Formats: sequence, C-alpha cells, structure tokens
Amino acid sequence: MGYRRTPTATVTPTATVTPRELARLHKGKDVRFLLGGNKRSKYGNRRVEVDGIWFDSEAEAKRYGELLLLAKAGQISDLQVHPRLAFEIEGETMFVYVSDFQYQDHTTPVPVRVVEDVKSPATCTALYRLKRKLIERQHGIVITEIMT
Repeated sequence: MGYRRTPTATVTPTATVTPRELARLHKGKDVRFLLGGNKRSKYGNRRVEVDGIWFDSEAEAKRYGELLLLAKAGQISDLQVHPRLAFEIEGETMFVYVSDFQYQDHTTPVPVRVVEDVKSPATCTALYRLKRKLIERQHGIVITEIMT
C-alpha cells in the first residue's frame, strides 16, 4: 500500500467559491470567517452595537442601557465604557485590564468609584480572577461583577 498523492487544483484570483462549496471543502465546519464574517465566539455570545459602541455580549449592552437610565436619574455620573486599568511593577506595565464600566455612584453618603464587569459563570476563569485581584490590590478598588 503506497502513498498516493492527489493533484491539487490551482485557484486563480478571479475564481469565486460559493459558501456551499466552501463548506463541502471544509467538511461542514463553520467557515463564515473565511468569507469575511465573524468566527463563532468561544462562549456563544454575540457582539452588539449600541450608540456606536461595540459590546462583547447582549448582557453587557443591556447593562449599559440600565446605567444610562441611572445617569439620567442623577444616581450615577462620569460613566465610562471599557476603561483601561494598568497593572505595573516598578514602573513597567505587566498587563492592562479592560473592565466593562466605571462610574461615580451618588446613592451613598460619599460618592464612590465603581468598576463593573458583566460576567457569566463560563467567563470567570482562573486567569480573570487573578488579574481582578491584582488590579483591585494595586488600584485600591473593588470590581463589581454583574453575573448573567
């Protein structure tokens, strides 16, 4: 039994491949990313755009709507979307933590800075928990998790 090499076809730049042919060639796997579409997300969430801002999930976009209502009611202020917090050691940035929201909460006697992350149980990985603890310790904050 010898190895038999099958000839490979050359594809010219003007050749077009239909999605059905592409799926057949890739044995039915998800090939949307080859056609310029988005690859399926790891946790099954869908990206959503609201007010020109892209959110990683529908739950995060829903929370943004809730925070906008609280801001209009005057309960919170200085709402920031996807703020970046750097973790540094001896002046060198080790990583940058991007939370979902940050705002000033005025429902307490003294306004409090709140940092929020919208999470599902699947996205609470060990690496996420480690980064969260390091950022909390260095910046002196508590990251509030909104579980979905």
